[in-house]
Order: sequence, then structure tokens, then C-alpha cells
Amino acid sequence: MAPHRKLTDGDKAHIHSMHEAGFQTTQIMGFFAHLCGGYRNVNFIRKDLYNYMDDVRQSRIVEGDAAAAINYLKGKTEMDPLAVVKYSYCAEKHLGNLFWSDGHMQYDYECFGDVLAFDSTYKKNLYNRPLVIFSGTNHHRQTIMFGFGLLEDEKIPSYKWLLGCFLEVMQSKEPKVVVTDGDKSMKEAIRSEFPNATHRLCSWHLARNALQKIKDSDFCAAFKTAVYGHFDVKEFEDYWAEVVRSFGLEDNDWIASTYEKKEQWAHAYLCDKFCAGLRTTSRCEGINSSLKKFIKSGNCLLELVENLDRVVKDYRNNEFIADYKSLYTDPVLTTGLESLERSASKLYTREIFFEVKKQIESVGGMIVLHKDRFGSTEKFMLRKFRKPHRVHAVLYDRGSDKFECSCKLWNTVGIPCGHIFCVLKELDVEELPDRLVLKRWCKDAKSDRISTIEVQSDPDRAIHVRYGALWAACSKMCFLGAQGSETYKKVVNVVAKTSNELESMCYIGNKGGQAHPAGNDIDIGNPHIIRSKGAPRGSTHVKNGRRCRRNQFPGRGEATAVAGKGAGIHSICNNANQCGVVGNEVKVIMFTAHLERHLVLFDRDFAEFFA
Repeated sequence: MAPHRKLTDGDKAHIHSMHEAGFQTTQIMGFFAHLCGGYRNVNFIRKDLYNYMDDVRQSRIVEGDAAAAINYLKGKTEMDPLAVVKYSYCAEKHLGNLFWSDGHMQYDYECFGDVLAFDSTYKKNLYNRPLVIFSGTNHHRQTIMFGFGLLEDEKIPSYKWLLGCFLEVMQSKEPKVVVTDGDKSMKEAIRSEFPNATHRLCSWHLARNALQKIKDSDFCAAFKTAVYGHFDVKEFEDYWAEVVRSFGLEDNDWIASTYEKKEQWAHAYLCDKFCAGLRTTSRCEGINSSLKKFIKSGNCLLELVENLDRVVKDYRNNEFIADYKSLYTDPVLTTGLESLERSASKLYTREIFFEVKKQIESVGGMIVLHKDRFGSTEKFMLRKFRKPHRVHAVLYDRGSDKFECSCKLWNTVGIPCGHIFCVLKELDVEELPDRLVLKRWCKDAKSDRISTIEVQSDPDRAIHVRYGALWAACSKMCFLGAQGSETYKKVVNVVAKTSNELESMCYIGNKGGQAHPAGNDIDIGNPHIIRSKGAPRGSTHVKNGRRCRRNQFPGRGEATAVAGKGAGIHSICNNANQCGVVGNEVKVIMFTAHLERHLVLFDRDFAEFFA
């Protein structure tokens, strides 16, 4: 019975906890049914739960969705002084573009911002705004995020604004390589804001486009060889000409336009550019997949930024677990070059060590053809066993202890190749030389960033790095302190004592760098709903449905006519003064889901709304 249905305070607390953990409302209802032994034993029904969740959602955005989201992001500066939120206005003071990043992200970018991938995705919020994710790869080859952006549109000015904010927050540090899906607006913005960066096209998107445009699996296989093949420039040009000729694609427009961009996707032209193994925007796609666990297309902005925080925490937990495995466990040594393998295991993180180990294992199949000496430089010619057609050259300079191989694995990925390990074996070297160890792949990849920045006499940047380093160190301390009551008490006492001492030594003001001052009174309207790129999934034909008897407005009855099904917009026409008919146009007072009042016109003949 309805009078006996009630959500208790305990039920509400449980619902909030599950919602914050990422459970959908229907899943929460199923959990209560399972907990109580069936739906009949739950003291509320599904409708009560949905109504309660909607009331909570509306109460949090009573001042406006955009203002609530910005206040939430600005509120993070209380715990993270380096957290930044920047936004712009569009027409009538509605939210235009939005960018945010926290201190941990900025520290990660300082350590691993040499390669940047960013992509935009739709259907992640109520307003259909493109969500831009700035991501990269850390020393465990895991995805890390440097910041997020929500754009008004996908035009060049919006991307320039976003990249400008990103560059300002990251202390003007440009990435060396930027990987995108090839969007033209992105390309122009990158050329303007990151003039020194190499723009690399996502190889996965290229392969997909090849299949769509050419529709030939044999060509797609040949195209992948052109993308990933270890050719020099002349070999690539010869191979490409042969592929185009053999498939009869000399007059194909897509082939011509793709060839013009060869320096952005062919390994032959990118083999000297370090990309940390990041050749696709798949990491952005992976983040999008993770977002599906928490985010629905009908989410408001506040829910979007909150759920993005949950995704970030999940990724950071993965990094913490990888750190623990790398620091406190030892791999099994199995190769014949045990001393070199042990040296690598002490330096590299576990994931990178396994990649290096594969290169060490390949030494058994290497043959040194001959070696020559030119002053302090030695040249080794090598090939793999039973593969005489592919010969590689390794140059070794004894004076500088520098190695260089024609396969370019060291240049692009930053780990020694099997050819170099074969030369180390010939030279009877027991430990991996320092010149062959890239710091960004090591266990202590984040440890020496502070001294490097302080030498550059950049106080603002030094604060960023010190803050990130302390954050990383404290996360490990918190994990160990939580293992028992005694360790917990010790950590709490040490933190309290140290904090009091530091407060007496210095005062750190808010250096968040917000584009607008913090505060709860933000005069900004919700963003306009936009259309995404591409053709709609369904038919664009508007069917003649039920209409309001009072004014023939499309809807479910005289009291309320529903307009804008996907946008949560409703027309309230109970009062005759609210509706007026002029010819084929009906004047209606509209209210959005967030109770914003609008006057719109509805054309009966064309079934269209006009603001």
C-alpha cells in the first residue's frame, strides 16, 4: 500500500553509497530485492527509488547544472591547491567551453607528457557536448589522464581555446608527439598551439578507413604493412607504388589524400620520433569504455565530472598496484644473459622489463656477420637466423658509450633492441649501460623530477612537481598505514605533527589558477544542446503523434504536451494565458529539466521548434 511505502534513513544512506560507487538505479533496486528476499519484501517500489534519486539530483543543481559542476571542480582546490578549472561563456552567458585538471594530472604530465593522445567523444552528457580526454602512458605502459575538456563545438576556435588552457596549466610544456584521429579542426589547433610537436595519426582509425573506403581485405593487409613496416623512405615509396599499382588504385581519391599525409602515419617517416609505443588513440577509447560503467547520455554536467573522478581514481589505483609489484616482487630470470637480465630487472618496471626480456631472448637467434672499426666507432652487421634478407647495423661509440641500431626500436619506444643486446654480448658487457636506460621506463621515473625543475629556476613549475611527488609518496604511506591499527595510529600522529610544524614555517595560498574566482555564486547558464557530427541513426521523419486538445501541440494530453524527448524539455499549458495561436504557430512556455523558463514557437506544418 502507498501509505506504508517509505525509504528509511538507512535505505537512503545505502542508496547514496551504491550510487557513488557507480551502480545504476535499476541495479540498486535489484540489490535491495536480493537483500530482502524478493521485491515484495522491499518497503518501497522502483518508482519510489527513481523519484527519490531524481529529487536528490534536482536539489544539487537547483542553481543550475553548469554552476553546480564548476563549483564542484572549484571545491576540489580545498584538498588540491593545484587543481584548475577554466571555462568560457557563449551567447547569453551560457557555458561555452570547460577545461579542468588536478595536481596529480599535472605532475604526471611533467613526468610522462612527452607523448599526448587526445580524442573527443559524444553521448556522454545531457547536452551532447563533445568530451575531450587528454591521455598518455606512464612507466608501466598504463593509461594516465592529464585533463578533460567539454567543448561548445568541434570547430577550430574551440580546440585552440582548449589547447591554450592545457598549455598554460602545464607550464607551457609542449608534447613531442600528439596522436589524434585525424580531425581537421584538431589538426589546425595543434599546428597553432603545439608548433614544435609531431602530429601522428591514429593507425587504428587509418586501418578502419581503409576497410571502409577500399573494401578489400588483401589491400588492408598491405596497407598495415605500409603503416608498420620497418622500411626506409625509399623502400616505403617503392612498396607503396607497387601496392597502388597492383590493386589498380591510381585514381582513388582516398589513396591520394592518405598518401599526402604519409609523414603522419608511415613508420618510415616516424622512426626517429619517440612515441612510447603510443600509435593509436585506443587509450582514449579504453577510457570511453570505462566511462560506460558510470556515465549515461542523460547525465547532467555535475554527474559527468563526478563520474570522471571515479574513473580517474580507478586508473590511479591500477598504477599503485603496478608500483607495488615492481618494487616489492622479483621476476624469475630465465635467459642465458643472466647478468644483463638481472640488471634490467632492477631498473625497469615489471611491464617494461618483460618487453626488454623479449629482446634479450631474441639474442639466441642473432648472427654477427662482421664488424668494422672507424676510430672510436665500431659497426656491427647482424641478421636473424635463417633470415638472410634482413640485415641490421649497430653503431657503437666507445668514447660516449652510445649505441644506435638501424631498426630504430630505441628511437621510437625507448628500450634496447635485440640487435643491441647481441652487441653487448659480443663486447662482454655485464650490466646495462646508463646510455641505454630511459628514465621514463624505470621504477623511479618520478623520483628525480624535482631537482631537474629547480635547476631550471622555475618556482611555479617546481611547486607542481613537488606537490605531485609528495602526493605519490603519501599514497604509498597511506596504504601501508592502513594495514593495521598500530600503523594507522602512527601515520595519523606523524601527519598531524608534521602538518603543525609546516604551518608554522610557511603559508601556501591558493595557487589554483582559476580563470574565475572560487565561490558558490556563479552566474552562468547551462550549455546549449548541440547536434553531434554525422548522420542520425534513425529516420529524421517526424511522425504525427498524439496532440494536445487545447492547441494541437504534440503530446500526451491537454494538461501536458511533451516536446524534445531526448532533451528532457516539457511544455506546461494548463493555463490558457501561456498558449497563443498565430496562424500555424503556437506560442508555448517551455521548462527544461532544470526548470529554466523559455518561450518558444511550434510550427504545426513543419513540426519544428523555433526559439
